[in-house]
Amino acid sequence: MSPKRRFRPRLTLALDTFGAWTLATVWIAPLLFAVWAAFHSTSDAVNFNLVGALTLDNFRTA
Repeated sequence: MSPKRRFRPRLTLALDTFGAWTLATVWIAPLLFAVWAAFHSTSDAVNFNLVGALTLDNFRTA
């Protein structure tokens, strides 16, 4: 077996793994943002203020 043929499956495996991790990250990001935004005020969520105060006001008004 030539070295070029052995390199191809390794490259394919690396690309598949990278693609799977990228897809998983893109899929989970909106869910994580929704959970994060649920515990912050509306203005903090809209302005993406990561260090804003945690609050349960969103659950009280729901």
